[in-house]
Amino acid sequence: MTDPIPTLDRAYRVRLSPKPAQARMLSRLFGARRWVWNWALREKDAAWRADGTKLSGTDLSRRYTALR
Repeated sequence: MTDPIPTLDRAYRVRLSPKPAQARMLSRLFGARRWVWNWALREKDAAWRADGTKLSGTDLSRRYTALR
């Protein structure tokens, strides 16, 4: 019999207080991350609707690299 999957025993809560310039940079970073997430969802949805293709993370990575 195998050991059960380990569980999280402890969690930490952290509060950040960035300076205004750091807050702008974080906002840009999170905005870019959200754009990529939405782009990937559109790509997966379009491929599925076109011919039932399920795109993997590798497929999306290749498409994103070509897009850049």
